[in-house]
Amino acid sequence: GHRKLFEALASDGPVPNIDLTDGPVLISSEDLCYLRGTQVGRLRVALGDASVRIVFYCRRWSDMLPSVWAERVKHGFDDPLPRLVEAVRADASRPAFVNFEAILQAYADVFGRSAIEIVSYSAIMDAGEDLAQVRLAARGRIGGAASQVSSVCLAQGGAGAARVPACGAGVW
Repeated sequence: GHRKLFEALASDGPVPNIDLTDGPVLISSEDLCYLRGTQVGRLRVALGDASVRIVFYCRRWSDMLPSVWAERVKHGFDDPLPRLVEAVRADASRPAFVNFEAILQAYADVFGRSAIEIVSYSAIMDAGEDLAQVRLAARGRIGGAASQVSSVCLAQGGAGAARVPACGAGVW
């Protein structure tokens, strides 16, 4: 995964170098949703002057919250699922994993809104489609094989996320 890239971007250390000499690069990491302002700017620096496409996978809260809760339980949290749901309902702007506007705005401020593509993860799964195949079919829309487009796939939250990237989303 790209955990080390996230850690480097989130730190005050040197900006990592992302080698784009062999063509387009796909960076996919749930952790990228947790970068803010200057950290997203560090990603821009790491990508140099490459054209960048941000693909943000939207996931319904009703699908995402049980998944986030299951991940939390794996890491030692023992609050029941209803408590997490109630906390999110009480203030949906606070938890980073549901405040999609803040995530998207941080990337829009650095890369521009036109660089961001929002994809409904839930709709793809509801249709029984394969996420990787859907993305490959869409590749022509985000640059094609010969372009210098780097796709940065923002992926967030949940069990099974190692298989496919998934984010929750709201209206943006």
